[in-house]
Amino acid sequence: MATRSMREATARTTVLPPLAEQNIADEANHRIANSLQLLVTLVSIESSLIADPTSLAVLDAIKRRIRAIGAVHRLLYRIGRGAIDLATYLEQLGYELEAACADPQRGRHVFVDAASILVPAEHAVALGVLVAELVANACKYAYPQGQEGSIWIALRSQPGGYCLEVSDRGSGLSGNLAGSGFGTLLVGAMVQRLGGTCRCRETRQGTHFVLSVDGN
Repeated sequence: MATRSMREATARTTVLPPLAEQNIADEANHRIANSLQLLVTLVSIESSLIADPTSLAVLDAIKRRIRAIGAVHRLLYRIGRGAIDLATYLEQLGYELEAACADPQRGRHVFVDAASILVPAEHAVALGVLVAELVANACKYAYPQGQEGSIWIALRSQPGGYCLEVSDRGSGLSGNLAGSGFGTLLVGAMVQRLGGTCRCRETRQGTHFVLSVDGN
């Protein structure tokens, strides 16, 4: 009898009203955001103690990725955990990435033209990390410092799935995506998680990354 009473008491203590659940979610979101910002600060402090250009470039890439992941986190928290409309998601993500990686005041913009496609939240997370990495790379490598230049994100539906393209009109990534670095591994991991195929080509008009996903 006592055991049953304890189980019932435990059950009662674990059932939270909606407001309490929301407060917990808000606190968790706040702590994650603070943790990501703390990581950026720690990396910045470490950067100030290093003079080696190669090491500084690596730390700079780490900071960009943390900021990009923070943008994905903030956006998904605002939208929720149900089915995600990729049109709304990518438009807002493009805005976040423009603020974090590009420089609108100097002619560096992120433009989004996306069809309305519904996917699970986990799928949107993988796509967001992928797009964030590609946009951050384009902002860093596609255009010479001080030169105007934008990045385009396009999403189109196709039979059984969709096609995503991230492109620029710069001088190319010069192997920064096609190499063997962490960025390449991250992009490959997200493509695999999405169950898609990808290709990246450089032309006179810049770099074009194309992801094709069958089914969502």
